[in-house]
Amino acid sequence: MKRMIRCICIIVCTTYTCAYENLALRKPAWQKNDYSQSQPWGADKAVDGNYTDRGSLGDQCTISADKQQTAEWRVDLQSVVSISYINIFYRTDNKPGSYAKRFAGFYVYVSNTTSKEDGILCFHELQTVSGTPLEDQRINCSVYGRYVIYYNERLNNVVYPSYYSQYAFSELCEVEVYGCPIPGYYGKYCNQTCPVTCHGQQCDAVTGNCFSGCLPGYQGPHCTYLNLALGRPAWQNHNWPDKQVEWGAAKAVDGKYSDRGAIGGQCTISGPGQSTAEWRVDLEKIVSISHIHIYYRTDNFASPGAHYDRFAGFYVYISNDTNKDNGRICFHELQQVNGTPLENQKIYCPYDGRYVIYYNERRRPEVTYPSYYSQYAYNDLCELEVYGCPGSKYYGQNCDQSCPENCLEQRCNISTGNCFECYPGYKEHNCSQDCDSGMYGENCGRRCGHCLDDEQCDHVNECEGGKYGYNCNESCGHCINNTQCKHGNGTCPEGCAVGYDGPHCANVCRQSYWGVNCKERCSTECVSQTCHHETGHCIPSLQSQSCDTCKIDYTITITSVTVSILIVLMGSALNFYIWRKIQQKGTVLDTNNEKEYYNEFSAVDKGDKQSGRNVVTSPYAELRELDHQNTYEELHQYEKAGGKM
Repeated sequence: MKRMIRCICIIVCTTYTCAYENLALRKPAWQKNDYSQSQPWGADKAVDGNYTDRGSLGDQCTISADKQQTAEWRVDLQSVVSISYINIFYRTDNKPGSYAKRFAGFYVYVSNTTSKEDGILCFHELQTVSGTPLEDQRINCSVYGRYVIYYNERLNNVVYPSYYSQYAFSELCEVEVYGCPIPGYYGKYCNQTCPVTCHGQQCDAVTGNCFSGCLPGYQGPHCTYLNLALGRPAWQNHNWPDKQVEWGAAKAVDGKYSDRGAIGGQCTISGPGQSTAEWRVDLEKIVSISHIHIYYRTDNFASPGAHYDRFAGFYVYISNDTNKDNGRICFHELQQVNGTPLENQKIYCPYDGRYVIYYNERRRPEVTYPSYYSQYAYNDLCELEVYGCPGSKYYGQNCDQSCPENCLEQRCNISTGNCFECYPGYKEHNCSQDCDSGMYGENCGRRCGHCLDDEQCDHVNECEGGKYGYNCNESCGHCINNTQCKHGNGTCPEGCAVGYDGPHCANVCRQSYWGVNCKERCSTECVSQTCHHETGHCIPSLQSQSCDTCKIDYTITITSVTVSILIVLMGSALNFYIWRKIQQKGTVLDTNNEKEYYNEFSAVDKGDKQSGRNVVTSPYAELRELDHQNTYEELHQYEKAGGKM
């Protein structure tokens, strides 16, 4: 079993290591003080890929000159790359701990030039315990750069820990630099593009987080959180009385705060002598907020600025309407130290809401305010930024993960995905668990009654048919077979009825689709390929008058033709039946009557011919003359009489 575990670990580690390329392997290397040109201890030994023998005689390590106050080594990666981590394997003479004192206190820099001062300090070893550091070091260093520089020193007039070596050395058996060879990419195989909203499109080679900051208007690890307040409608309760100055509420959401003085025209300044100051921005819909940035007026002085006393004690609320008292308090500044708060504030506020409200007051007689507070309340805001997801049902770095379905109104923490509240009948952070036995309802806070045989009551307290949600005030969509939707979130447990889709089965199929889950395409012979969302039949009312080949509802067409044929056949049969009856009656007439009848008919015929009228002399004409009824009228009367003529 141990052997199997060891094999698995080796495979996993090998896979992880191979995910990134060793960008330093066999690249040009340099060190400040070579030991001797006659010894095979040059700088290139630290990037040759060999370090199985980590002694001076193994020809696999670089060793710098003795008795030096500084030691420096670098590798040229030959282009700017995205670095994830650096491995260092120091000299041991194949006995761990033998040279830790020479390794102690080392630095690692990453630079775009050969000078470490132009670069970034990636790591400084600062342990003060004898026997440290370990000779095998893995250093996480998510930066972009071309040169990786190792440096150590033993300077005069500096007190080092007692176990440090007297002189500085660079005795490197191998330095490995892992990451992506092309900047702007990240991921296990360096095939994912860094977010374009990262400053310089530079991101961590592993996580994709932007380590150089975000473009203006974006925040968050991946710079995907938008400034949702930018350019939105703003309001304040006390405008400055002089309308000639441009200090209106909109100045706090115009994206400008480079000049934070009164005459810069980039800050809102409320009216003087007020006991309250209130300002708000309307985000125009409920959104999921991550954090809020506030940049207060400074008159361009270094912190503490000129007006921190006005900023002190402020509140921030999140609300779904314009009344702060209907919302929730997100932050209240409560420091009592002169010079606070700082004029740049980043406030973590993972809530949903439509209005962000800034409020301050100097009015309550029962409150003793700190002595450095201003006498009156102001909202001198140069900029207020609200970062988060533009929708209220998503969370995560890229705002692409749906909140759990049993979260009340499907709202959750933008960072963790935990529900703010659960629908009745559910519990836990993501509302995935039913209430415990014997409990039900909102917050699982109601106790079941005396159910037969101690059976568990419904954990939700079911809504009436066709309803769901908080207080059962939401209507279910079109569930298949009219089944009841889930009482908590309104989803259909067995799927949508034919012709509907969406999470609540409330959406009619989009144009050109119909059927189960709206997966069927309407016929191309339908006008605009539009058909009934349930049957798939072309809609006659949408047929073009000039269309000669439009496909209409074949079922209706066939049925209509069939009924028409049946009516004609039945009419013909009825005509024939009546004609036969008349013929039978004619045979019993005596000869005189028969002659009289035909003579009379001939006279009529002759008279009609003389008058110029067309006379039809067929038996059907006789039938029509005798009965004065239309065949279809006869059929209708026949049906009314229960089949009796």
